[in-house]
Amino acid sequence: MTSPHRNTEKIRERVWQVMRAALDAVEPGAAVRRHLHLTADHLTVVDPQDS
Repeated sequence: MTSPHRNTEKIRERVWQVMRAALDAVEPGAAVRRHLHLTADHLTVVDPQDS
């Protein structure tokens, strides 16, 4: 039987695979500009759900 922790690891790995594929499918610079904002010396990472 597979432990819940092991299932979580598998799910996380699958999510990372999807994220990598999505980033490969889009222009990476646009993704960076959309989710990272630099103001003076302060870098903010935008939560995609807030966009």
